[in-house]
Amino acid sequence: VTVQSFNKLQTCLEEKRVALEKFQSLLQALFDWQRDLDDINIAAQTLLDICADTRISNIITQLTTKYNAILSISKETMKRLEIHYQEHQQHNALMQELCDDWLDRVREKLDQCREIPHTISEVQAKLNAVKNVRQTLEQGQNKLRYALELKEKVILNTESGGVAKIEEDAENLKQDFDSLMNDVTEIRQQLTNRNNLLEEMAKQYKILKEWLAEVNPQIPSDDKVFNDLSDKKVILEKLRVIQREAVN
Repeated sequence: VTVQSFNKLQTCLEEKRVALEKFQSLLQALFDWQRDLDDINIAAQTLLDICADTRISNIITQLTTKYNAILSISKETMKRLEIHYQEHQQHNALMQELCDDWLDRVREKLDQCREIPHTISEVQAKLNAVKNVRQTLEQGQNKLRYALELKEKVILNTESGGVAKIEEDAENLKQDFDSLMNDVTEIRQQLTNRNNLLEEMAKQYKILKEWLAEVNPQIPSDDKVFNDLSDKKVILEKLRVIQREAVN
């Protein structure tokens, strides 16, 4: 009856720890009874040597069978309690690791990338930082998936009152992860857009600079004098072409 009472589910990790420690003491007491059973067997054998009474052998056989049966059940119960405690402890440790400060550290690193800079080098540096944050999150998601897998095992051996809390904590953590991942995607897109814009500006600036270097020698200086009408006409046409190119 005492052994069977430990089949009752517990609400939290602490209750599972207490149940495990109590059952360890009970199991040790059962092991200690082995010496008494051995003494009884020796006494029974002595009686049987004096008087071969089948009742004695039957009683000893039944007693030994019952002892071995309760011992076998107790070992199974002990193993089950250990597994339930270890899985719950591992789940709690993972949840605590992810919830306590890991997410806060990742969020802090991401927040440093929110301000969009004005130079390509700064933008690319922040893009690399966002990439690192994303990789960190992906590594954390592996832990999250394992924590959720453990959760499914833990809730099977937890009393209903504790299951609700476990489910709530897991859902909150999952939402925090999803929110962070969405923020990473949004900030990465903003930085990518700014990077593309700055690269296009740099490209256009280079084109303009090359064009200016090309046309600058074609523009006569202010103090140059043209005596011939045809020369004035030619230079005027050149200046008009340059003007149209500049406008376009």
